[in-house]
Amino acid sequence: MNHAALLARFSVAIVIAFAIPAGARAQAANSNTITGKCLDANGKPCTAAQVRDLGHGIATGRRMYQPLAMVKSVEPGGADGALKCVQNDGSPCTAEQYEAINKIAAQQKCSINYNSSKSNSGNVRATDKQATSKTAK
Repeated sequence: MNHAALLARFSVAIVIAFAIPAGARAQAANSNTITGKCLDANGKPCTAAQVRDLGHGIATGRRMYQPLAMVKSVEPGGADGALKCVQNDGSPCTAEQYEAINKIAAQQKCSINYNSSKSNSGNVRATDKQATSKTAK
């Protein structure tokens, strides 16, 4: 094998070695995305007004729930009840923040279903019975 062919193979190997970790990092960043949906007591998507009330509840709830301190905004993300939850630094909300938001939603007779592709927990939904027992304590 001549010197040029050996150098070409070595160059390709280096490019592949650096390209794969970059792609893996991008995939890992996307897999951490958590999506949420707001549902009313009847299981129907929350209205824009209910999401706005949820935002006000989050602002008030920051004193009670530490994870809410970094939540910048919660907005409707679609007609199906999808939520757009953003932290102060512009990144999506975490599972811990969605859990705290769900506690606020339960007080308003709503629930937040969220799914993290990073966790095995699946969707979490507060029922009226759970919300009553948590707020009664």
